[in-house]
Amino acid sequence: MNKLIIGFSLFLILLLGCSQQEESAPVVEKVQTQNTIQVVVPDEVKAGWSAVKITVGDQEADSSAVYTVAIGSSFVIPGSKMKIGIETFLPNFIMSDGKIISRGKGVENPAVQVVISDNGKQLYYGWLFAQSSKTHHFSHPRYSLSLSGFVEAPKVVKAPVEKG
Repeated sequence: MNKLIIGFSLFLILLLGCSQQEESAPVVEKVQTQNTIQVVVPDEVKAGWSAVKITVGDQEADSSAVYTVAIGSSFVIPGSKMKIGIETFLPNFIMSDGKIISRGKGVENPAVQVVISDNGKQLYYGWLFAQSSKTHHFSHPRYSLSLSGFVEAPKVVKAPVEKG
């Protein structure tokens, strides 16, 4: 009889101990962050391009605007706190040997690496592609972004030195 009481008591202790509610896990926001993949920008590409054109669509206003932004700079979408930073432009984006690189200066698969933040909070770090605007993973309830053009760097011509 004592064994029955002890067994029943252990059963109750286990039952009550296991029925306590577990704390729910904290909600973690997923933000795409910088990859560990190395981005290599050849010197001829750096020297060949000065800016990109980003088209911003505003679903609320049913409008869009194109912004020309220098590579290495950023802009804020007017009327918002959304900032778009332009990190790198590759005219012929490829992934090879664990690196992201441009295969020459020719425009075959143009892509721009961007950092998008809203009110100081990073929303996206990744690539926008000109040929396939749906390839990137950035989505926003109001704004859409796409790479719509690129600006070549001005050609520097060395004037001949006059002898006189």
